[in-house]
Amino acid sequence: MEDPDLRSSLKIFLATEHASQDVYNKVHDSIHERFPDCHFLSLHQVKRPIAEFTGVVPILNDICPNSCLAYVGLWSELDRCPKCGEDRYENNPGDTKTSRQHFYMIPVGPQLQALWTSPKGAEDIKYCQQCTSELLAELQESEGNIPLYDNICGLLAKGCQWQNN
Repeated sequence: MEDPDLRSSLKIFLATEHASQDVYNKVHDSIHERFPDCHFLSLHQVKRPIAEFTGVVPILNDICPNSCLAYVGLWSELDRCPKCGEDRYENNPGDTKTSRQHFYMIPVGPQLQALWTSPKGAEDIKYCQQCTSELLAELQESEGNIPLYDNICGLLAKGCQWQNN
């Protein structure tokens, strides 16, 4: 990365990854106020090179305004929710269709591929594989009975140390 503005924008984006969008925007505005000639990227602009570098690109999907279903697969062509009857689109004049509600889906495949690009990410993936192997072995030994049920995030946070409660 030869562009110093892009590099700085990415570093600040990563440093504020657990902060709100408002925090990034305030940092962006502060930098522009102090250094008007700086081409520090907006939040929208910085997400584009991240998607290009990682291959992780969000997919926009329409959903029912009442969150009954996502308009994908069997329901992708529907204009009205079959459960609650709410219209999928705003009532716009002309042929313009504007979804009333949508969400971003980030496919897991490119995320996993991106993890393999760094030594730490690859180590984390192998750790998850190790935990899964230990879980499967415990399931076989206990004939399908696990003394503690937990989600995989909880298991990983505990370092795969099983509790017998």
